[in-house]
Amino acid sequence: MFAPLTGSAGRFKDDDAVEIQDIDLAGLSRRSYSHGILATADNREICHIVGNLSRRDRSRFRHLIGE
Repeated sequence: MFAPLTGSAGRFKDDDAVEIQDIDLAGLSRRSYSHGILATADNREICHIVGNLSRRDRSRFRHLIGE
């Protein structure tokens, strides 16, 4: 499972998006947001993993999706 990210939170309400705080650990080059939509992909479709969410960002994301 994965969560799509966007570089623009402008179209989301404040409570509908979580800003990724630790962008270096996540392998991102700029401010990014997740809006709590989970998706699945076949492992054959994944080219490479660019990073991982920090413990702090995972916690905030779990709160967004209601875990």
